[in-house]
Amino acid sequence: MNTEERQAEKLRRQQNRIANKMLIPAPKKTVQSLKLLNFDPAGTFHFVEDRWIRIYEVYGRLDKLSTTMTALQSEIMVSGRLLPEKEDTDWFLTLTGYGETYDEVRKQFALDEEVLKESVGIRPLSVDEAVKIIFSRLQGDTKEFSYASFVRSKKNLYDELFPEIAESYDSFQMEASYGTSLFVMNYPKTVKWDVFTDLQKLGCLIFLTFQMSNMKEEDRESYLRMLEKRYCRNFPPADIENGISISCHMSFVCDSADAREIIQSTILSLLSKDGYIVAPLYGKQRMGLLSDISLGMVESREFRNISLPAVEKIFWEENANDNDKV
Repeated sequence: MNTEERQAEKLRRQQNRIANKMLIPAPKKTVQSLKLLNFDPAGTFHFVEDRWIRIYEVYGRLDKLSTTMTALQSEIMVSGRLLPEKEDTDWFLTLTGYGETYDEVRKQFALDEEVLKESVGIRPLSVDEAVKIIFSRLQGDTKEFSYASFVRSKKNLYDELFPEIAESYDSFQMEASYGTSLFVMNYPKTVKWDVFTDLQKLGCLIFLTFQMSNMKEEDRESYLRMLEKRYCRNFPPADIENGISISCHMSFVCDSADAREIIQSTILSLLSKDGYIVAPLYGKQRMGLLSDISLGMVESREFRNISLPAVEKIFWEENANDNDKV
């Protein structure tokens, strides 16, 4: 990089800092642990590598969500907590965007919100609301949170949100609770929702997340070349024109190591009958769990490319109840 290029890069970074000056910087400990740089109290979080997220509470049916996927500019994460004693599930949706300035990302989120409202009810959460919900998803208790006092105290938000997690290669433990974080390695020709709601019958707490992203043109071309190289034949570009990238994680929590083995075996068996190949997130158990409970604050994903028609009924369930909470 020559002198002119270095000066241009320095000027660009300075302009970005000015453009993002309205945001509140996170304490240093939080930057180090969560990679959270700054945030808008209204509800937008800005992380390293120019990753931005906005979290929403979802109400109403989710079954039309997949039909709007191709119109979104942002990636979406749908997060649910399956409780054995509760039929309805609390659902949240996270938009993820990438950009150097808040202004461009805010406009992108605003456009995507209008698209989403055509298929599902959403309510944006403020930073205070989002942090309270993330804490209660695993801890169970409600906890007061104020972004103003948080910034003044210079606390580590990671320590405030998450308990101490001990992980092995294929499982985790939190005090007297045991569990495993799993991911879907391969999907059937049709992704159906009933197989996931059946997991509520296992009698343990399960966190379930779906992350979906439209394939970019360069990703489609790279994927097409990979298929042709692997199978030694040509694939028509039309075969992947309607493709999307999807990542499905689930983390379950139970009360003993023996129960963990039984539940994990049952989950793998149930999903394999419907054509899913599921495995533990080997070597990434803590990250997998945190991704599932944090609504996108911590991100872990294993994208697989599948056809859009395969996921048209991903959130469709016969005789499903409306999730009217707002």
